[in-house]
Amino acid sequence: MNLLCIDTATPSCSVAVLCGERIAAEITTAGGETHSRHLLEMVAQVVGASLVHLERVDALVVCQGPGSFTGLRIGMGTAKGLAMGLGKPLVGVSSLEALAYQCAASPLLLVPLIDARRREVYTGRYRVVDGQLREEAPERAATPEEALAGVTEACLLVGDGALAYADRLLAAGPHGRLAPPGAHLMRASSLGLLARHRIAGADPREAARLAPRYLRASDARPPAKAGID
Repeated sequence: MNLLCIDTATPSCSVAVLCGERIAAEITTAGGETHSRHLLEMVAQVVGASLVHLERVDALVVCQGPGSFTGLRIGMGTAKGLAMGLGKPLVGVSSLEALAYQCAASPLLLVPLIDARRREVYTGRYRVVDGQLREEAPERAATPEEALAGVTEACLLVGDGALAYADRLLAAGPHGRLAPPGAHLMRASSLGLLARHRIAGADPREAARLAPRYLRASDARPPAKAGID
């Protein structure tokens, strides 16, 4: 099965093509530019490097969030357009689950954290049980201290939120440990490896209904009306 995978949930941007469990090609950037400027070019580069033409893609996978509101809309819109144009299924995967998957070799409790601004993080808790990633706590927006509240065992902290709030997280208790540097950057291939068993039965007609998971209201505010304070 050939999968085209797209992630734009954080300041990094990643596109990958998977052939079964093999990563045929992947590009990940962390320059901080608006994803709309280079996402389609990255898709073209990855497809070309993988030697898997778009017509041979069996399904698309997109990061569903949580994460940057603008980033998620860009990634979701691009993935939907490609899926609907090709008549292929589209599957969404949690950004937090994907980050935890990148540390699945660890026996520790996995705590992915994405910077949510407002001095908060998007977070969840995962554990590998019998070789499968299992959710231990619901995903939510929280302060760094709340993210580790009640944790009484060693845990691995991963994601740009772990880096942004490392001091506060490590001061919150004796159990948190930072993941290795390479694990904090989201990779589109992680989405695909998680999604490959979820493709069966997916209906291409449902692609238009897939929506981002924001976990909280947007930071954006409507413009003030003239004459109103």
